[in-house]
Amino acid sequence: MIEGRARTVEAAVHELGEYLIGQDPARINDLWQVMYRAGFYRGGPILMSAIAGIDQALWDIKGKVLNAPVWQLMGGLVRDKIKAYSWVGGDRPAEVIDGIKQLRSIGFDTFKLNGCEEMGGDRQFTCGRPGGEHRGADP
Repeated sequence: MIEGRARTVEAAVHELGEYLIGQDPARINDLWQVMYRAGFYRGGPILMSAIAGIDQALWDIKGKVLNAPVWQLMGGLVRDKIKAYSWVGGDRPAEVIDGIKQLRSIGFDTFKLNGCEEMGGDRQFTCGRPGGEHRGADP
């Protein structure tokens, strides 16, 4: 969803819905192409957010009709697990390190963070580990 534009996306969904009502929801790819190509203006964050939501709903409908989860309709299981990261807040390096330590204690080992002014261009910090152990960070 586009931040601050929920009503705009909702209006786009309603407008697209006028065409979709009465169509076969199993024809997901055909409906997607019509939604994307039917108007003069293509793409853009509003239209694409609306289409994405409708696309998800169509897959959900198809799954319910076939009594199958969407992941099975899309080819089945492809992995047993997936790597997840956690965002780390903080405006100072010490706050960021404290946040990383706390998250590591519950199992995270990969992080995303905003660089703060004190970090400057120090890639060793942004790619390093708390406690001074650093990984190499070649550009």
